[in-house]
Amino acid sequence: MYADNNNGNEVLKNILLGSTMGEVSYNETFSLIFNKSVKDESSGFFKNRRLMLIIDSSCWFGEKEQWNSLVSKYHELNRTKGNDYVFEMEDSILAYGLIKLRSGNLTEVDNVEFNNDFLQIHFESGDLLTIENSSESDYSWVLEDIEENDNQKRMSVFYQGCEIIMKNIPDIFNG
Repeated sequence: MYADNNNGNEVLKNILLGSTMGEVSYNETFSLIFNKSVKDESSGFFKNRRLMLIIDSSCWFGEKEQWNSLVSKYHELNRTKGNDYVFEMEDSILAYGLIKLRSGNLTEVDNVEFNNDFLQIHFESGDLLTIENSSESDYSWVLEDIEENDNQKRMSVFYQGCEIIMKNIPDIFNG
C-alpha cells in the first residue's frame, strides 16, 4: 500500500476510463458497480473486472450551484406540501440521477479528473458526477475490485486525508 497523488491520478483514470456503470446501490453510502474488460496478465485473454466505487462524501451531478438550486427547489416543494419532517432529499435526488443514468445505458466513463478538492467522473451521456475529497469518515471514496475475495490481494484505490492510497494495483493499470 502506498500513497501517491500524481501516479494515483493516472491509475484512477486507467481503471475507470472505458468502464461502464452496471449497478447502483445505497445503504447510508452510494455504491456504484463498474464493469471493465481488461487483458488478463497471465493468460492474455480479456476478462471482465467488476469494480465498486463506494462514495462516503458529498457528491452531485453537474455544477455545484445548479445542484444546490435543484435540492433547494425540492426542499421547498416538500415544505409547501406540509412535510416538515427531516428527509434526505439530496440523497433521493442523487439516487434518481444515478438510476436515470444507469437506465439510459449511456454509462461508459469517458473522462476522469482528479484534484485536491474533487474526483469528477464524466459519462458518455454528458453527465458529470463530482465527488468531494473530504469526509467525516476514514475515506471520501474507495474504488476496489470486488471479484477478489481475499482482502490482502484485493486491488483498491481510495482517498484518505489528503492522499490517494493504492493497494495491489496490477501493471495493466499502472500505465
